[in-house]
Amino acid sequence: MMDPKDRKQMILDVAEALFYDQGYEGTSTQEIIKKSKIARGTLYYYFDKKEDILDAVIDRKGKKVFARAQALAKDKDLPARDRLIACLLALHQDSKSGQEELDQVHAPQNALMHQKIQAYILDHAGPLLSQIVEDGVQEGDFSSPYPKEAVNMILIYANEGFDHGKDPSSQEDLEKFEAFFYHIHLLLGAQKPILNFKEILD
Repeated sequence: MMDPKDRKQMILDVAEALFYDQGYEGTSTQEIIKKSKIARGTLYYYFDKKEDILDAVIDRKGKKVFARAQALAKDKDLPARDRLIACLLALHQDSKSGQEELDQVHAPQNALMHQKIQAYILDHAGPLLSQIVEDGVQEGDFSSPYPKEAVNMILIYANEGFDHGKDPSSQEDLEKFEAFFYHIHLLLGAQKPILNFKEILD
């Protein structure tokens, strides 16, 4: 007999695969039940509705993504400017599978997933990066009087401006990234080239 925790993870595995394969809106709870080979009552023992399953999928994936960033953020042996770059690198999805997932997240049928992921990033990456910026202010590399607001603006722009997370290949794309990091410096009150955008792309 499967352990209840293992069964819940199995349901999330099935739901996540379906959400990324055919979209959140295109996936029914009946499909999740059928693929999981469970009874309807079993699904509703763990989740009240399909949106709760989506929340659990995002939270589980988010914890994995943020684990590395959180460890880097706490490494006070590194100056804040290096920790900020390291955290951005840790949060950057550039693998093939990651790209396919990002493409699906930004599809019209996944509008709710997109919205929830953005909210998750702001809720979790915001405080993490804000603390780094505050440390950077203390170290003299940054001078923003509004670390939290600056970080939220950076995250929102990154989510919208680089919607699919693709590495730039054209000159226009490179200039877009240069402009992004130019404005990060302005928002944080940092002198160039404290943050090197090329490190993010390599």
